[in-house]
Amino acid sequence: MEGPLPPGSAEFENYKKRAVRERTEAGSRAQADLIVRALDALDDLGRIAVLDPAQTTSQTLHEGLAWSSGSCRKRWRASDSSGWTPRASPSIPTSTRPVMMMPAASAAADHTVGSVFQPGYRLNGTLLRPARVAVLTWTEPTAEGAAQ
Repeated sequence: MEGPLPPGSAEFENYKKRAVRERTEAGSRAQADLIVRALDALDDLGRIAVLDPAQTTSQTLHEGLAWSSGSCRKRWRASDSSGWTPRASPSIPTSTRPVMMMPAASAAADHTVGSVFQPGYRLNGTLLRPARVAVLTWTEPTAEGAAQ
């Protein structure tokens, strides 16, 4: 049979529950704030996505894409103010995930990023998703290949 709780333990349990609830609420508010900042840009892109291809001229599509590039700038401005950076630097190996290798044109380009297939993202310096890249690799030409 349990005896009475030691003095202050009920208050401490209430404190722990309140701290967990406040952390959860703060995380939810932060996520909601980030989503609200991105909604305008996402709405702009959504309008382009629902264009009817049968009734859309290439000129209209071109204008829409030019308009959406402004929308992308809007999205990055919103993300910058919240600490979310759109690209993890492809020059930092820990922020990339190589998905293929491509031949390099010179030895100087060996083991550098040749192409970014999917950008990476950071939030306040923490890597959220590494950039998916193609890595260039240099292969010394052989005498046999050079003669051909």
